[in-house]
Amino acid sequence: YFNIVAHAEYRNKTKNKLWDIIAKGELYMAGTNIGDYNAYALLSRYFNKRWGNVSLMFNNVNRSPSSIYSTTSSFNLGNTASYNKENILILKATADNPLFSLTAANYFITNYLYFKNYYETDQYSRVINLLQVTASKKIKVSKRWNWYIEAAAQQTDAAAPIKVPLLYTRNRLAFE
Repeated sequence: YFNIVAHAEYRNKTKNKLWDIIAKGELYMAGTNIGDYNAYALLSRYFNKRWGNVSLMFNNVNRSPSSIYSTTSSFNLGNTASYNKENILILKATADNPLFSLTAANYFITNYLYFKNYYETDQYSRVINLLQVTASKKIKVSKRWNWYIEAAAQQTDAAAPIKVPLLYTRNRLAFE
């Protein structure tokens, strides 16, 4: 079990000094995960007080199935199927300002691997589309106590094996 990975990374400001660019990628050139890759790009800029810092993100991951799905794994419980590589594409936009943070993300998942019951594994070969919109805010309760609020609305295809709640919220009270 070995891998040879090529990694490249680029970070810069554009010529007009307004946009920050980050681009990086990894390619598994030889070994257990040959052909796997991860491509990532981020473009961000501070606009004004109202919008704050706006970021656009792209991430594409093509990866071999996890070792739990391998026939050599003791967790596989006798499944002998061989599976295609999973592919996950993420497109995300974020606006961070002093008032709150807004994020919209769209996930496209192909060849999703899952357990359809306790013993049987399966692969969903069609594209799963997961749309997620999130808002978060930090509220100062006192000098040292902060309340972090996060709310999300999300939806996926009805036929997909991934089931997510339509709305959820998360609250944290922190002593800082």
